[in-house]
Amino acid sequence: MSVSKMYIMKKPPPGLFCYLYKNLLGMKLLKITILLFVISCKAQSPEIPLLDITTNYVAGAWYKDIDNEFLKFTGTWKYEDTTTNTSFTITLQKKTAFYSVVDNYYEDIIIGEYKFIQNGVEVVNTLPNLSVAYTNEFFYNIAGGLIIDIYSTTAGNRPLKFRFNDPERDYLNVSMRVYYIAPQGSMPAKIKIEWTGASSWLPDDNSPTDIRVPTAQEYILTKQP
Repeated sequence: MSVSKMYIMKKPPPGLFCYLYKNLLGMKLLKITILLFVISCKAQSPEIPLLDITTNYVAGAWYKDIDNEFLKFTGTWKYEDTTTNTSFTITLQKKTAFYSVVDNYYEDIIIGEYKFIQNGVEVVNTLPNLSVAYTNEFFYNIAGGLIIDIYSTTAGNRPLKFRFNDPERDYLNVSMRVYYIAPQGSMPAKIKIEWTGASSWLPDDNSPTDIRVPTAQEYILTKQP
């Protein structure tokens, strides 16, 4: 899979909230709190279906998961091959009205992290990153939740697309499509992962050309209790 350099802003610029916090003191605190509440309420208006995010841009709007398509994807999922002692674990969490600093709107997104073990050896583990409340979605190694196949599938059955990052190889442009498989009888729900990517600029001729999670195969992960 060929892969593209993704330039990520590591520190979002200080916004209005930071300015107010650092420069106004004492008796003004109550006024600030009221002001922020008013701004926040006003900023998340209007509410627009998440499906319209690519065709109906409105500054300050909240692009909302109105059909609640994200919920079934949340939780911890695990692929396991006991014959090779290999496993791939993903945890996904929904973030409601997550503010996009770059685009100046709010949106419902899914963020996540993962762990990959191969032949009994832990190759990569970013799960602890979930304990950090970042204000920029690009700080998470799984992020997004673009609803795809909106015309060929009905609401509730659509797959999602996520950016997938290897923190040691973040120059690689990798995405994954995630398909939900409903539970059958006593069998728990599952998700299927397919990999996609785009061409990338490698830092040098010796740079790895793939992430550390092998992308040559599909993964079917089972929902964990």
